[in-house]
Amino acid sequence: MHARLDEGMWAVHRDGEIHLGILEGGLDTGWHARFGTIPSGELATVATHLNTAGSWASGRTRIRAAKGMACIHLAEGPVRLLHQHAAARLQILCTVVDRGVPEADPVPTRPVRVTPRRGGLALDARVVGHPLAEGTVSADPNGGVGLSVPTSAGPLDLHLPALPLLVAAAEAARDDMSLRLWGTAADGTDVIIVVPTATARTAAAEAQWLLPGFARRFGQKAV
Repeated sequence: MHARLDEGMWAVHRDGEIHLGILEGGLDTGWHARFGTIPSGELATVATHLNTAGSWASGRTRIRAAKGMACIHLAEGPVRLLHQHAAARLQILCTVVDRGVPEADPVPTRPVRVTPRRGGLALDARVVGHPLAEGTVSADPNGGVGLSVPTSAGPLDLHLPALPLLVAAAEAARDDMSLRLWGTAADGTDVIIVVPTATARTAAAEAQWLLPGFARRFGQKAV
């Protein structure tokens, strides 16, 4: 079981514990990942205190919560301020894992082939329907980036390779423009999909540095 709690922050379940991974750094300074563990014996208490005003600490974990925000400190060093939605996601995950719900194996997907273009990527996948809004992107535990685009023919879901997307997002940011993906519709016309540049860059960096770090540290099944 794995969950993206917030941009640059993931949680995975292994052996009854929850391991948190936090992506730090940036494009100019480089990225690195930091990891910490919430022990199995503390999951229920952590879930209780995440959205409860006040402080709680054990020998390995410390939580401070107030006004819909929570700050979690782990013994290994990572410290992260969680907004209300991220705190709620972690609370749910702690509860589910504490109840012993079995984790599901990730389903591998084949990434779409892409060709770099200045500030974007050309897709070899056929696009069905006209895009209605920006695509949403998230890091994929299978080593890529998931892209979901609402279109006039329903949602379009693509799995993109992370590194080309990271480069394209960096180019788009330097040109002060949105990241664009060029595709071809079923009738042969060109289709442009607009993707939030900052979100795409974060997701691609997670797929390149944070999630592989999880696999090295906790085993391939961690992600």
